[in-house]
Amino acid sequence: MRAIYEIRVGMEGPARARHAVTGELPGLVAPDTLDELELMVSELVTNAMLYGETEESDTITLRLRVNHLVRCEVVDHGLGFTVPDDLEATRGRGLELVDRLAERWGVWHSTEGTHVWFESTTG
Repeated sequence: MRAIYEIRVGMEGPARARHAVTGELPGLVAPDTLDELELMVSELVTNAMLYGETEESDTITLRLRVNHLVRCEVVDHGLGFTVPDDLEATRGRGLELVDRLAERWGVWHSTEGTHVWFESTTG
């Protein structure tokens, strides 16, 4: 299964991303895994909107792929970011959560922008 969504930047962006996950993946992943995937996708979309140099007229791309793993990738038009290392920070903890829940994750850059992705088991 492969799906691509263009999600408009704005307050409803993370919710639209969660709906994409719940609309595409039931039956392909375990229910507990689906909950974790929703959370991680929401975190990536939120980060893309906050730090991806986006404006309200922009869109963020969400790509979902399922084979033996689930791969989710969020693409924004920004130039990247740094992962905070301040343990007292009140923001920037989303990637730490993704790091703990995903099998693996990463960041790469292209002419499209910044790609942040994770892979998880199907449960």
